[in-house]
Order: sequence, then structure tokens, then C-alpha cells
Amino acid sequence: MFNLPTYQKFSKTLRCLTLALVTVFVFTACQKTTSKKKITIGFSQCCQDPWRTVMNKEMLREMDFYPQAELIIKEAGSESVKQIAQIRELLNLNVDVIIIAPNESEPLTEIVEEIYDKGIPVILIDRETESEQYTAYIGADNYEIGKTACHYMASQMNEQGEIVELQMAMSISPAQDRSNGFRDALKNYPNMKIVATIGGDLEIGREITNIDRDFPAILAEHPDLTLVYGHTDIIAERAYRIARDKGKANQLFFLGVDGLTGKNGGIQMVEDGILNASLVYPTGGTESIRTAMAIVNNLPVEKRNLLNSTVINSENARIINFQMEKVLSLQEGISEQKQLTRELESIYQNQQNLIFVLIGSLLLTIILGGSFWRSLQLKKEANHSLQLKNEEVLKQQEQLMLLSQEVRHATQAKVDFFTNISHEFKTPLTLIMGCAEDLLPSPKLNKDMQQGMLLIKENANRLLRL
Repeated sequence: MFNLPTYQKFSKTLRCLTLALVTVFVFTACQKTTSKKKITIGFSQCCQDPWRTVMNKEMLREMDFYPQAELIIKEAGSESVKQIAQIRELLNLNVDVIIIAPNESEPLTEIVEEIYDKGIPVILIDRETESEQYTAYIGADNYEIGKTACHYMASQMNEQGEIVELQMAMSISPAQDRSNGFRDALKNYPNMKIVATIGGDLEIGREITNIDRDFPAILAEHPDLTLVYGHTDIIAERAYRIARDKGKANQLFFLGVDGLTGKNGGIQMVEDGILNASLVYPTGGTESIRTAMAIVNNLPVEKRNLLNSTVINSENARIINFQMEKVLSLQEGISEQKQLTRELESIYQNQQNLIFVLIGSLLLTIILGGSFWRSLQLKKEANHSLQLKNEEVLKQQEQLMLLSQEVRHATQAKVDFFTNISHEFKTPLTLIMGCAEDLLPSPKLNKDMQQGMLLIKENANRLLRL
């Protein structure tokens, strides 16, 4: 039989089930894009030059392998105060890891220590600070680069010659280490000596200006000058052009540091005969991103990560340049493939979400169809139940009609009975009353008999009324 509370309970359960299924499908469709937390890496770049442009590109290429991570780069333009302010801006963005290429060692020490004390992983790249409070350092061993430069020059010049050292600003650690390494190694060669230095502790970024101003005078003052040691390929190349204009380039041996690829890179300078040699100075961009991701994933990392260097000369410059260009081409191809892969993943994700929606819609349609079918069944059962009850009511009504007819017949019989019985009583009573009325005036009756006759008349009249 149809039960209204049962139907209401079924309808409520069906609504809850439908809502639950829709929620599950929406959550499943969105889960893939929201399940992974976005990792933010902040990078404070001290300045912008060709070498650091290569560093930034290496970082961005490596970031292609970590789609769940974001790299935010801020460049300070060789201003330590500005770099400190930019580092605080990165901290306000709640970065997971911060990478810093210090503009100068001493001014950046305090902010690096502050970050480290807060428990935020901080990676120094290329340049160090005056403290050991940092998570990891990535860069070439500039002291060894200085020593290697000295040993290579000595091997090429029979361990003798006068040297001019073209320094970067000595307020940064690479310049200090390259100079110290070179000078310490120079102690092994008594017939080699530094006769002049350009750069020193002057303002960062003023090396070219200082070379233009001082190098012509050094060439004139030291006619026996044979070696030019530049802390970078760019400043060594600048000295070469000045010496060429003075007609003295052929008598000098030029060595720089960086060994970048590309049209204006140190490798091309060696291949073109501008520099006699260059030492590869790895940027560490790729390694810094890998180290940052290792830290985020709670993997062990080395505190000091020193990158290897090598000497590039006329014998290997063409091969290395070709190999590096090939590597760069492959890296660019990988980046393009990664971009294409991300686009395909986005399309796949959208299609997958659409499939989830379609499946959800299909299931919802099936559920609603089942609900409709079940409602029809319940309605059919209800109609059948109502039909049975209607038949039962009709039977009861028929029985009541029969009973009513029987009661009506019984009542009529009673009425007839009482009518007949009344008639039967009325005739003799009428006769009695008539006789009584005839006898009452008779003089033959004494007083007592008249009283009795009157009593007979009154009681006969009472029975007649009944």
C-alpha cells in the first residue's frame, strides 16, 4: 500500500544523493588544478649585464621543469639600498625560497642574516656576504679562477712578464677572490709581477670608464707590458681595443673571465683573436633553481656548491662555442616543447573537466530518470491502493444501503403493526365508550353505578387516546 511518509523520505534521500554526486564531480574536476600548492621563488638580481642575462635565462629555462613553481625576479641596478628594499618586497610576497645575488658583500650581510634567522631558506649566488648565515651558496670558486688564470698565463709566457690587472669593484667578493687567488699564485713566479691595477675599490659599474681613462697612460708608462688580466671578458676586451688603437695589441696577452657564448661573449672573443684566453665562469642559474626546489621538497643540500671552470683558448674555442650553441639550441627546443606540453596539458585538462561535467550530467540524468520512473511506480501503486479502497468503500456503501432498506422495512412493519394494533384497540373502546355514554343518563342506575360507569368511560377514553 502507498505510504506518504515513505515517499517523502525517498524524495529527500534522492535529493541528497543528487547533490552529493554533483559535489563529488565538481570537486574531482577541479582537484587536479588545486591539489598542488603554488611554490614561489624570489630572486634578487644585483644588476643587469650580459653574464647576468645568461643567468636569468638559465633560471627561466629550468623553471619550465617545475610548472607548479613561480619565479619572481627583481633587478637592483647595482644599488645596494635598492636591492635591500626589493628583498623586503619579496619577503612581503611570502616567498618559499629567496635567491640573492648580492650587489656588495658588506651592505647585504644584515638582510641575509635577518632572512636566515626567520627560517626562510636563502640561497646566495655568485657573490657571498660577510657572514656564514645562509642556507646555500652557489657559484664558481673565484679564488681558484684567479689562481688558474695566473698559472695559465705563466705557462704561455715562460713564467715571466709584466702584468696589468683590470679589476671589478673590490667591494664584491668575486673581485676580491679573483685578485687574491691571482696574487697568491703569482708568488710562485718571481719573474712575473703586477705593474699596474685599474678598477680597485671604485664604484661598481665604473670599470670601463676607468680603463678608458687609465689604460693608455699605463701602456705609455710600461712599454714592456706583456700580460693583461681582466676580471671579466668585457673589461679585457675594452683594454684590447685601446691597445689595438695604440698599435700594441699584438705584443700583449689578454685573458678574461666569464666565457659566455654568443656574438659578444668571451668564447667568440677568443675565436676572433681579441682575447688569447678566457676562463668559463658558470652563472649557476640552473643549479640555483634545482637547489631551491630541493629545499622546498625537504631534500638535503650542500651549504657550499662550487661550480667548475675551464680555460678556453684558440685551440678549443671553436669547438666549445659550437657545442654551447648546440646546447643553447637544444635548451630552446626543450623550452618550446615544454610550452607546447603545457598548452596540451591545458587542453587535456579542459577536455577532462568537460568529460567530468558530461559524466556528471549523464549520471544526474540517470538519477532523475530513475527518480521519475520510481515516482511513476509509486503513483501507480498509489492509484491501485486508492482503487482498492474505493472498491472497499463501494462495498461498504452497498452494505449500508441494504441495512438501511432492512431498517426501513422493519420500521414500516412496526408502523403497520402499531397501526393495526391501534385499530384493533380503537373499535372495542369506541363501543365501550358508546355503551357507557348510553347508560349514564339512565334513571335506573343508582349513584354508585353511575360513578362506576363514569370511571369506565374515562379509562376507555384514556386508552383511546393512547
